[in-house]
Amino acid sequence: MNIKQVKEQYSLQSVLGLLGHEPDNKKSKAHDLWYKSPFRPSEDTPSFHVNVNHDIYKDFGDGEKGGDLIWFAQRYLQSRGQGASVSDALKWFEGLGNAPKSVFKKLSGKPRKMVKDPYRVLSIKPIFSKTLFDYLETRKIPFSIAKQFLKQIYFQHRESGKKLYGLGFKTRAGSYDVRNTLGFKTMIGEKDISIIKGASSSNTVEVFEGVMDFLSYLAIENKNAPVNDCLILNSANLQDQAAQYILGGSYTQVVLWPDNDEAGRAFKRRISETLSSRSVSIVDKSEFYKEYKDLNDWLKNQEVIDSKFIPAP
Repeated sequence: MNIKQVKEQYSLQSVLGLLGHEPDNKKSKAHDLWYKSPFRPSEDTPSFHVNVNHDIYKDFGDGEKGGDLIWFAQRYLQSRGQGASVSDALKWFEGLGNAPKSVFKKLSGKPRKMVKDPYRVLSIKPIFSKTLFDYLETRKIPFSIAKQFLKQIYFQHRESGKKLYGLGFKTRAGSYDVRNTLGFKTMIGEKDISIIKGASSSNTVEVFEGVMDFLSYLAIENKNAPVNDCLILNSANLQDQAAQYILGGSYTQVVLWPDNDEAGRAFKRRISETLSSRSVSIVDKSEFYKEYKDLNDWLKNQEVIDSKFIPAP
């Protein structure tokens, strides 16, 4: 059983039901379900939240950011002192599959409704807005690099009819990771990772959390295109897709460029656990910008002299 098959067969709600956990009737509403945490059996007040529409959870009882179905299984196995890699989680789901189908059907309830994307793309153009040029300049991303990978996206909020525009980065699925100069960020279309093939045929893949870090990497290297294959998560919730892509390739080295925060550290742990069964060398580059939030934050604090970046005084 792979990740896609697991998510097609199970939801957080159905799995919690199979484990004997039912939502709190008083606190739960529509697509927001509250449970006593499966990680803390003695808990009195429900602190474990499940968003049914997006099939993600957050455990407010210990400050954990939470995650998707696979991440839940890993945390659950860890809480029971068992192996908690992605492979362990998939094997655990195979065991759940032995439960009587009648029980599963009862717990699953009605099929989950697909959430309609709140935005729709109106047009896609090369970047020409001065506002976007200025924004890229504040991020110290040269336009010669940005224009290779970003587009000016016009999009509309379906409900209000409000029209907006921003920088769009295409994903593997053909959707767009979009941001504007005011800090607004969304994914229009299917949430997915982005893959940029490198110029060489090396067995190394560079992994970034967001497109600005990827573009910063090219700026630092003074290149318009990467030498190695590059994978951009676009969202921390897409770690599983990233891991599956890496496992499906012939990579022998994975270079990580994570943020220097808890989400970045969780990302490193997740990737390391997932690749533990493979003979893959993992290189963590975060030490390079350890005093900064991420690679782009480091770049913004440098000066450029003869196309080389040096620390600002």
